[in-house]
Amino acid sequence: MTGLADRSPPERIECALDAIDREDSRTTAERDAMQAFRDRISDLSVKSPTTEFSPVAVTSATDRTRAVRTVRNQYESTVMAVPHYEEEYDESYTEHVHQEFGPDVATILVHGSGFERRHKQALLAAVRESIAVREKLLETLQAERASVTALQKPVCSLARDLENIETASVADEPVQLLDGYRSRLDILKKRCHELIERRQSEMVDKRRELRLPISGPDIPTYVYSDLPVNYPVIKILTELIETAATARATLETRLSQRSQA
Repeated sequence: MTGLADRSPPERIECALDAIDREDSRTTAERDAMQAFRDRISDLSVKSPTTEFSPVAVTSATDRTRAVRTVRNQYESTVMAVPHYEEEYDESYTEHVHQEFGPDVATILVHGSGFERRHKQALLAAVRESIAVREKLLETLQAERASVTALQKPVCSLARDLENIETASVADEPVQLLDGYRSRLDILKKRCHELIERRQSEMVDKRRELRLPISGPDIPTYVYSDLPVNYPVIKILTELIETAATARATLETRLSQRSQA
């Protein structure tokens, strides 16, 4: 998203919330599509394998081959039919079932010559796992939205206070007022550090809860992949600290000049 760095902190936080909503919408669509696929496969009639070579056995083999094609058609018309599929995945049926269900189930669906009851059970178990993963992700996205929303007001308030001090401190104010601005900047910086620590603690707790590897991406990296930064809230607070430090240095210079005048 170009030009995000030029936007105000409130606008940038709204961009972060929009990113969460977008991922929530896509994950919900995927979960619902996977549930629809599960329901259709549950209704699919399959038979146990027959060892005898007879017209019945031939018919059964034909039915199983047809069942494999049916599974693919149902998958393509549900899971691969979500509106964002091409933008998010752009994978073939073979690629996607490998990524979604692993090699064992994918081999049944792509290279299998039949679809028996045991195959159906293995597929449904994999589908249930995929649904559970997305439901857990939806819970995580809700927690992420709650975290960012809770920080929205204090972060925007800090940004507004800092802007007001920057504007007022360049005016020909009395020394006492300039000194008051300096003290206020120290408080703003401290508050920014506290919010950063709070945000980082929440992210660490969520990583532990989800059992994500330290070497792998965390939830913000995943959610905000379309934004210029992976940690937009922390980035805003870091910039506010830098701005406050610059403003304080300016005030120190002005106070020193006033004392020498």
